Amino acid sequence: MKKKLLFCLLLGLTVCGANGQSRMPSEQEDSVLREHYEELKASAFPVYNEAYTALCLKYNVPKSARKSLRHWLALREERKVAQNYIYPDSIVKRVKAKNALDALYQDSIDIILIPFNSNISGENISYALKIASALNLDTAQHEYLKEQALAFARQLRENPRKDVWEQEMKILVNTLSKKQQDRFFSLKNGVKVGTKTRQTWEKLKNAGLVEELDSAREWARTVMYYTEEQKVMDLYKKNANMRRKNLAELSRQMPLAVKMLDALEKQRRNEEKKENVGKEYVW
Repeated sequence: MKKKLLFCLLLGLTVCGANGQSRMPSEQEDSVLREHYEELKASAFPVYNEAYTALCLKYNVPKSARKSLRHWLALREERKVAQNYIYPDSIVKRVKAKNALDALYQDSIDIILIPFNSNISGENISYALKIASALNLDTAQHEYLKEQALAFARQLRENPRKDVWEQEMKILVNTLSKKQQDRFFSLKNGVKVGTKTRQTWEKLKNAGLVEELDSAREWARTVMYYTEEQKVMDLYKKNANMRRKNLAELSRQMPLAVKMLDALEKQRRNEEKKENVGKEYVW
């Protein structure tokens, strides 16, 4: 009996904290949960175990998130089984009640998966939640980003083709401090920036120009420049005019290595242009 009472108490508390739409079990449902706990648990186990496995096959579920995910799935399925006792003679009412419980727990399940999967909510806000510790988000920032991520998840469930990139960027800019924004874009684009920097160095090396550089200093400046460049590309991905304007302003701070590469690329294009023009007059 103590176990059943503890279960019901925890159920009520956890459901209240699941999301804004959550509600405690009705008196009727609570009575069923108390009276038939062992039966509900036994009936729900294979169902939530399959649901858990299906989610693990579809999404990335790290070890740190598995216990919490199983918890919410178990609560959902146990409450759904309870509807069989509440509405034994009405399949319509049973189905409606179970559908309502699916919707009730969707946010709780989504918020566990979102930081580790970019295809449930917006990819940028999902990544911000993934690196919440690295960004040193305070409680208010973290909760707000979770709320917005869930809102995007609901929108994308209704319309998978919806583009939320611009909305994400506005939310991140308005929520994160300048230092946090810099950290976010640095971590988000680190691999891309590193690759571009190495490619720049390789081209300069092949042209015999690396010897003219203070490698350590220019490498660091190049990384910083490409990081800012990618930040502009992300912030203004959907606004070509603002993107061009900000890239033009950034180009005034172009480090020597990037200037040298830019000159090499212009020279290559001019040579190709001359070759193509020459070919036009070959009969």
